[in-house]
Amino acid sequence: MKVPTQTFSGYPEGEGSLRANTTFGPLMRTLSQLANPNNTTRQMQQTQDEVFSMSIDSTNFDRFQPNIESEHTNSISDFLLDQPKESRLSEMAHSLQAYLIDGISPDVASDDDSQCSAPEQDDISVLSQNPGLEYGEYRRRNQDVDPLWFPWPDKIHIPWKTCVLDILQHLPRSTFSDTQLETISWALRVNGVNHVPSLESRKHVQKMLDAICGIRTIRYNGALGHIYYVNSLADIISREMSNPQVRKKLSFYPQNACGKVDSAKNALRWLQELDPGLTTPMIRVQNQDFYLFEPCRLTDGRYCIPYRWLEQVSMNGNSELVGCVWELSQASGSWIVHSYNQYMVPAAHFATTFPNLQQTYRARSIPDPTQIIGIIHQHGGGVSSWTYSDPTKENPWRAKSKRHRVYAFPIWLYCDDTSGNKSKKWNKHNSFLFTAAGLDQHDAHSEYHIHFLATSNIAPPLEMLDGIADQLEEGQTVGIWAYDCDHQDMVLLIVSVLAMLGDNPMQSEFACHVGLMGRMFCRCCFVKGKEQKNVGHAQNETGSVSSAGSDHSDSHIDKETLPDLIARATRFFEIHDLRSKARTMADLKTVFVHSKTVGSKTKAKNLKTLLGIKDTYQDHFTELIFDLLKETRGSANEKQQQVDSMLEEFPENISSPIWRIQDLDPHRDTPVEILHVILLGFVKYFWRDAIARLDNEQKAILTTRLSCFNVDGLELSPLAGITLVKYAGSLVGRDFRIVAQAAPFVLYDLVPAECFSAWRALSQLIPLVWQPVIEDMESYLVAMTCFYRYGKC
Repeated sequence: MKVPTQTFSGYPEGEGSLRANTTFGPLMRTLSQLANPNNTTRQMQQTQDEVFSMSIDSTNFDRFQPNIESEHTNSISDFLLDQPKESRLSEMAHSLQAYLIDGISPDVASDDDSQCSAPEQDDISVLSQNPGLEYGEYRRRNQDVDPLWFPWPDKIHIPWKTCVLDILQHLPRSTFSDTQLETISWALRVNGVNHVPSLESRKHVQKMLDAICGIRTIRYNGALGHIYYVNSLADIISREMSNPQVRKKLSFYPQNACGKVDSAKNALRWLQELDPGLTTPMIRVQNQDFYLFEPCRLTDGRYCIPYRWLEQVSMNGNSELVGCVWELSQASGSWIVHSYNQYMVPAAHFATTFPNLQQTYRARSIPDPTQIIGIIHQHGGGVSSWTYSDPTKENPWRAKSKRHRVYAFPIWLYCDDTSGNKSKKWNKHNSFLFTAAGLDQHDAHSEYHIHFLATSNIAPPLEMLDGIADQLEEGQTVGIWAYDCDHQDMVLLIVSVLAMLGDNPMQSEFACHVGLMGRMFCRCCFVKGKEQKNVGHAQNETGSVSSAGSDHSDSHIDKETLPDLIARATRFFEIHDLRSKARTMADLKTVFVHSKTVGSKTKAKNLKTLLGIKDTYQDHFTELIFDLLKETRGSANEKQQQVDSMLEEFPENISSPIWRIQDLDPHRDTPVEILHVILLGFVKYFWRDAIARLDNEQKAILTTRLSCFNVDGLELSPLAGITLVKYAGSLVGRDFRIVAQAAPFVLYDLVPAECFSAWRALSQLIPLVWQPVIEDMESYLVAMTCFYRYGKC
């Protein structure tokens, strides 16, 4: 096909002008007239018919032929050139000609510009809701935003295209490079999609979106010497509240469901154990805000102090918001709290708030509500001091909220080591993530609701937790402001951590515990493992040799006998003294006192071994002290002076940041991770033991039984028997989930009776543990206790 070419004064003839003229011939002539008003007469002598008199394929003519007549072009030119701002029009025409010919826009920065300034607000227009609006039509400035595509702008007129390409550019697991996106844009244009946004335009949009709704990334210089980055916890939480897809699924009050537990809000951790200062502190009743630990009046005339708000589910399934309250009684012109007399009051029965009582108590002939002289914990008992709040002041969150709603926002905080490589080569990265605990258990496991906080292959977990703890402290002290899309109002959020999730080694590190390989192997209690007897020279956990022994000693460690094994197993199933946050903090403080004292290094290490504690965060600083003592010469006093000087350079907090997280006990609030404990623990080693006992003929029988196993009702595909038997040592969690359900039905005559009994007991335990919903917690605990004591339900 022969394509007409035409050049205009001031622009060279070439490929760029060819593309521009073939596509925008009449438009380019109009722009040339505007850019060169002195040559208008000469330029207009060539008519539309003369330009397009050349042969063009009729099938493609409509693609290039704009609906512009020469007379109409003349009238446009005459109208524009008569305007007083002729010079400005000329400048604009030059710019648009340059863009059409060379693809260069003066309003868009080049690819070499590393800093791309965001467009001014006045320059951002939005697509009109008129479906007939096309590229090139008159564009109104300061046009209203299209709510269907906000916040994507209309500067390039087609917001949905910018939105789609922006989403492609930010897919979480399949990011596109600039070159790939340009290829996609090219494919769209080739397939007839007009006005595809340029890469530069999309970068402008990205910068604008980051400024409007992006998540800040905060840089930290870690106390252990590493640099790491943490996404803003406050930004993520505030985005959750403004997201309609998430907000409608969130709960902010715990729920008493008459023994049923199907999510975090039904469990005792939130329902009873969580510090009231971290729960939702208020309810709104008829435009009045009632806060915890503030005296208030009920509709029946009684006075009380609420100490917790919750949702109460009735037997018919309906729920209502109630307040758990303590009774208030008058005594000698003051008030006394009776905590033993507690009851629940529906929200609708709260009548008068604390600020209102302060103003009207004289008219009501009652004592001043700020005069609380104490609390009685049991009937007939003495009066104790009131320590839950300052009775002369309002709840602190009332002033902070500025008449807005205040909600609790508890989270599940998770950390684990994962590989940073796409290949199978291991590249350890420790990553922190969190999920809103106010979601039900189905949504809490959805990837959409799991949020990334930090990762590093250099900084250890506790060092990164230090930065996260800083953000948690701020969120618990001043709160997090967010827009509530449900109430369409600003709300103040109080963030808290219900539990720290991870595998056993990670949870031991959080609990400052020595780990499963230590003699005190449990992070929750003080149960002892294998006793070491007749040890010639003891070694601590770092491998250093005690001075009490000799390298040439012929002593040895006796092998564990059967009675010893039975005694150890018995100790394991007994209830021992529980570890606690306060005790571990005190023990670690004692360890550090010994560590910083010259001549007490051995005492510090022996105490850690005795108690089974190990704070890897604190160990960094104790090792610096030990290294200093190795290099220092002189008397004990001179060495101690050197140590004291080093201590002055240490940060204020040298213990694990886990202790700074309010109302979190890592010994209790680190739930057992049943994947590793049961499937990758008991089931894996039971299955390997069973396979090791079989000969080739028995393995063939087992393979056939597994392949023929009826999987109806198990939501499983037919079992691959040969894989489960031949590769028993290389199976993963989902394989052991199958094994746990099928083993008792295929092993019954292939293993000894004692082994089969163990399999039967394990198969009874697993359904009790894997319960997504517990219908009745009381009966469930009875079943678990029965199994624990007698080995059967």
